[in-house]
Amino acid sequence: MITPQQYFTIINEKGMSKDEVEDLIDYDEKVARRISTDPKRKEDDVETAKEVIQFVKDVRKTFVKNGSIHPNSLNSLKRITTGVNSGRYGYANKNSPKVPSNYSK
Repeated sequence: MITPQQYFTIINEKGMSKDEVEDLIDYDEKVARRISTDPKRKEDDVETAKEVIQFVKDVRKTFVKNGSIHPNSLNSLKRITTGVNSGRYGYANKNSPKVPSNYSK
């Protein structure tokens, strides 16, 4: 059996610097803003992008307040912005094509 110390040297989990987290949040906000101002997008896509912008603001607020952010929050942010950017969010999530209001919690 290995000790916890040995285990942690084996897994080599990478952390992220605050600058890297900020860059991810900035990029996701930029993607959502680009969608919300694109005249070729459907109104539903624009509304969803606006909701994503609000979610990004909530994530940023938590990050600034706490000085860190849970990895699941970043994962959620990336999944949402990727889906919205691809234009398939409503298709992949037919029952509820909007970003849930409590998704940031």
